[in-house]
Amino acid sequence: MKLLFIIDTKQTYRIFSPIIDLGKVLNHEITICHINIPDVKNAPSINIFPFTNTEKNTINIIELNSFKDLKNFISKSKPFDFYISLYPILFILDEKIKKKISGKWVILQTGFDTYYRIWEWHNFTTIPLLQDYERIILTYTNELHSYCLDIIDSNKEVNNHENSSFFREKCKLINIGFCDVDEHLEALNKNDIRNKYCIPNNKEVFLYLPFPFFLNYHFKKGFNSKYWQSAFTGIFQKLIQQKNSNCIERLSGVFRGSIKRLFMYFLIFLDRRALHWYIHGLNEKNLMKSMRKFCDKNDLYFVVKNRKKHLGISSASDIAHLVVNDDEDTYYPTVFQELLSISKIVSGYHSTAVFESVAMKSFYINIICPEIFFRGYSAVKKIQDHSNSKIYNFKGVVSSIEIKKIINEFSSTSINNFSLDHRQVKKYENLYINSDKLIPRKNFYNTLEKIK
Repeated sequence: MKLLFIIDTKQTYRIFSPIIDLGKVLNHEITICHINIPDVKNAPSINIFPFTNTEKNTINIIELNSFKDLKNFISKSKPFDFYISLYPILFILDEKIKKKISGKWVILQTGFDTYYRIWEWHNFTTIPLLQDYERIILTYTNELHSYCLDIIDSNKEVNNHENSSFFREKCKLINIGFCDVDEHLEALNKNDIRNKYCIPNNKEVFLYLPFPFFLNYHFKKGFNSKYWQSAFTGIFQKLIQQKNSNCIERLSGVFRGSIKRLFMYFLIFLDRRALHWYIHGLNEKNLMKSMRKFCDKNDLYFVVKNRKKHLGISSASDIAHLVVNDDEDTYYPTVFQELLSISKIVSGYHSTAVFESVAMKSFYINIICPEIFFRGYSAVKKIQDHSNSKIYNFKGVVSSIEIKKIINEFSSTSINNFSLDHRQVKKYENLYINSDKLIPRKNFYNTLEKIK
């Protein structure tokens, strides 16, 4: 088959790499299209291509500056059998393009983002969502898809219910499983990874994914989370990235960071909830300290993995055994996948990292945030709420614990509460990750071959 993979952020490689890797083995004709929109920080680049130089010769790579350029490329190029993306079409269709792509546009599920993007389509782009073309949507499992779509259908907060018809009309919906993890990632050499990060061989790893701090999130009226975020983690954050900066830049960074911190203290005293959390010490720093005590008690190595866009709290290195700052420039494996391969327990905040963690056989602890965390988006809250499904509460696989309980009680909790039950893992996978006997990336190619 002749396939075009459309990559508009470098993180897309996390999802596409296992599929592209198998496509090479199966001798499919693969073209990767980088959409390098100017001034976009996470744009893909040939420099982060996750395959070897030899493999570059077997894959055609093109680089374009916009989705308008993509439209022109598709219009002028010979037809592909399928066009693979994470999203609906992001350019205006004309009849010529429509004939080329209708029935060939493939959307691969990416966690819950697939549903959020379509639900809130008008917030992302002015391009119409419901253009007249046939599409193929490849989801993880029927259970997860039905769960997400039912919540979107039942949500009454805005008048965009017609968006859910995107999943029903002019659409082939096929469950192929969670493609992000494959045999290559499951077989990573654990000793090599331990040596890379200087983690002792005799220590099992507790991997912590810090709070996704950002003051300027969009929010519904009455649900501005910046006050609570300031109290929980903002005043402790490493606010300025000073790597490779000169003296003047460092001083400027310190000044700007101090102003931001003073501003967040001001926000705390404006909000009753935030002030309560601040006074009672309900913050990420104390949460991490409690986790470290738990790790010391159970002989675990406490690792914190920061993201490029979330720098984490400034005292993280004083609390954790190891802090890994992920620049998100390496894929297949990602830094997260490397650390997952040696982790006994992983913990994060209402994150789709739960699927990757379970797929790579780590127990996942979901940290329950207050309702303000969801910023008034009721569909998001329902989908990712610990009490609304088994996604974040599945005995022997995933457990949800409130922030206050982690701070006050976690250090004395038995580690046996977080032992992975492999029979339960299989049940969880059947529900949410892969209900088919075949490997998801093989399902991908088998499915497209049948459609072709």
